[in-house]
Amino acid sequence: MMAYVKNPMDEMIASLGLKEVASGANVTLLEPYDWGVFYGVEVEEGIRLASPVQVYLDLKGLRGLGEEAAGKLFDEVIRPQW
Repeated sequence: MMAYVKNPMDEMIASLGLKEVASGANVTLLEPYDWGVFYGVEVEEGIRLASPVQVYLDLKGLRGLGEEAAGKLFDEVIRPQW
């Protein structure tokens, strides 16, 4: 899971009971350098989700399967909305 957080990182880590690992992380928390990542947020079952375009951009920056997933998201979600 990857999430952008508005709260201070230390508070979020403590409240979730997370611990830092050298490799094989299951959770990645990111503090955005601007609030644009929250533009177009959708809410599903009480959970805030980044917009499909933001997810596409994030996946595109990941090598290997990230690029493949970005292409699938574009073809199946973003392109049909145009």
